Amino acid sequence: MDNTTTTTGPVEVLDANEAAETLTDANYPDESEGLSPGAKVGIGLGATAALGLAGFGLYKLGQRNGWWTPVSPIVIDDETTPSDGGSTPKAPSKPKASGRASGKPPNISLDPAGYNTILWPRSAPVRMAMLSQGYKVEVNEDALSSKDNPHPQVTRFQRDWNDVIRGLDKKQVRLPSDVKKSSLLRHYRGILQVDGIAGKNTLNALEVVLSNYTDNAIRWSSLTEQT
Repeated sequence: MDNTTTTTGPVEVLDANEAAETLTDANYPDESEGLSPGAKVGIGLGATAALGLAGFGLYKLGQRNGWWTPVSPIVIDDETTPSDGGSTPKAPSKPKASGRASGKPPNISLDPAGYNTILWPRSAPVRMAMLSQGYKVEVNEDALSSKDNPHPQVTRFQRDWNDVIRGLDKKQVRLPSDVKKSSLLRHYRGILQVDGIAGKNTLNALEVVLSNYTDNAIRWSSLTEQT
């Protein structure tokens, strides 16, 4: 597969100071709190700019290409019909109530759609986010949530996520203890169906990775290397 990274239109580079300030804007609410429209916008703009892609000027690139408008929403599976491209994992026969490797990744945005519709309005931001975490996907508007075209790099992320979560359960993977927002560490939980489709659960897992990178400076690669 050709992994050449392409973009549409000129790319504006963010000023270093502007990018650094934007990196601190992500505000992920506690799961016990409701999600106000302002909070959703804060999540979307702050976290998206915090993908480690300051060199690409992601936010300004998104503005130019209309990613933050509801013109063409991302195609997302319905959890009630995983056969249509869902990433809902099969429930284990004997789930562990206290284990990380049970259930599914949390929807930390609390968006009623089941995933962060502000952070992931279309396919291109999803692709840019995966690219920022070391997954070589092409940067375009092709959906990563189609059962007819599963992506090997999405499969790789899903396997990496599952390995990390199971490693945390077995004490083989360890999270740093000295972090800015320790409450975000509990979001590393849930198992993904490995199907190469970026459905709701996979997007929620990706958001957990990004939020901990943004607020706790935890590099995803530092966790996958422990598995």
